[in-house]
Amino acid sequence: MVFLAIAPPNVIKDHSMQQVQWWIYPWFEQGWKMFAPEPVSTNRAFEVRVRNGTKVSRWENLTAADDAEIRGDLITSRQHANVLRRVWDGMESLDKKKGPRNPGEAIRFTYARNVVVQRMEALGYENFSKIQIRVRLQKVPPHNNVNAEQPWQTMMLPWWGVPAK
Repeated sequence: MVFLAIAPPNVIKDHSMQQVQWWIYPWFEQGWKMFAPEPVSTNRAFEVRVRNGTKVSRWENLTAADDAEIRGDLITSRQHANVLRRVWDGMESLDKKKGPRNPGEAIRFTYARNVVVQRMEALGYENFSKIQIRVRLQKVPPHNNVNAEQPWQTMMLPWWGVPAK
């Protein structure tokens, strides 16, 4: 599948491109952002809470946790530093209220859910049945006016079920 995804155009690739893309994206995407990322134009706070029955946790700022882990680490993994950013980049164009509309979108939703569940379990949360994500976004001020105050926008996603283990 990886070979077909990066191969030059040919009859086999053209005939099977839909299946190839379903298997490849988002896990094996060929993108240069890891090596030459675009400058950050938006500050992001990726926050999650969990629910177990009627008990709802407080919001956990996963971005702040990543930032704290990265600061002072001389050999920070670029992949680790960009996991949450890539999760949101993969979901930005999806219909977050209605859920996936095709197999490719289903993969992106599943990937996002799995990353969030792993992070929350690492923070000590267990036996939860639902997760909710909210993302707070703030434009980075232009270089000629770094002190300009930019408002935060909040996007709250609906509760997602977590498969039982």
